[in-house]
Amino acid sequence: MPVKVDLHTHTTFSDGSLTPVDIVERAKRNGVRYLSVVDHHTEYGSAAAIEAAKGTELQVLRGVEVDVRIFGLEHHLLVYRKPEKGDFGEDFRGYLKRIRDFRSNYWKSVAQRFPELVARKLEEKINHDNDLNYGVGRYTLSQVLVENGVAENDISARVQIKQAKESLKGKTDTADYPEGFTQPYAEAIKAAKADSNIAVLAHPNRNAPPPGGNLGNVLTSAREAGVDGIEVYYPYKDDTDVGILEVGQFAERHGLLMTVGSDFHGDIIPSRVASVGIKPADVGSMDAPPDVVNRIIERFFAEQAA
Repeated sequence: MPVKVDLHTHTTFSDGSLTPVDIVERAKRNGVRYLSVVDHHTEYGSAAAIEAAKGTELQVLRGVEVDVRIFGLEHHLLVYRKPEKGDFGEDFRGYLKRIRDFRSNYWKSVAQRFPELVARKLEEKINHDNDLNYGVGRYTLSQVLVENGVAENDISARVQIKQAKESLKGKTDTADYPEGFTQPYAEAIKAAKADSNIAVLAHPNRNAPPPGGNLGNVLTSAREAGVDGIEVYYPYKDDTDVGILEVGQFAERHGLLMTVGSDFHGDIIPSRVASVGIKPADVGSMDAPPDVVNRIIERFFAEQAA
């Protein structure tokens, strides 16, 4: 039976609907042997999953996902730390904390575009989540708007949030929060590798779809900046097969690690499906060739598997 690996899942520490304990249980139930939780801009969901998996056969790789900008488009960088190295280093954890604080301040500016009572509830939620080291994002505001009856559902909440964001453009008080507030990709890769982590470009054809687009330039830029690998097997869009072929060939040609991940978020909300074209996939449901899986295990888990 093929070994199941999933190096891209999310929990309630960012925009997932399952807790780290639930993710671990889901992975075990699905027969996953090697797992990583990569919540957005926070390593704490991953740490909680590692704790939950102790004493079981499931091995959990410490990870985090960082939003980065390449050629003006948002892409994502997966940062992993081999088990024998323990926690992320102080410098990298400080880097992630600065991102979380930066994003929280931005979303508080967005919250102020709502009526006073709603704005206060939004800010309370943002402060609460940031204090707990959660990754704050659009999903944080959406939850409050729906729970307080301001929006009927997540789709209408996202419309209101988008309008609030639009109203901020050109305001002097938000000059420090450019659209997207994503990190420079070369800076993010440098910060990750300075801490002896492994940097992997996630689902690269999500915003650079083949054929055409700028996928080749995106891959080349990431490689030149020092990325160690590329996520090749993932459940995005109808052109996934084409993407796998082009991205996989690039990785093989340049000796880069190929990884596999479901990008599992739990209960996928309709607006997220519509906005990014994700094909909902369960934990451990993405297949990869045995040689790819073996290289992943050797790269990340060799000492633990021995």
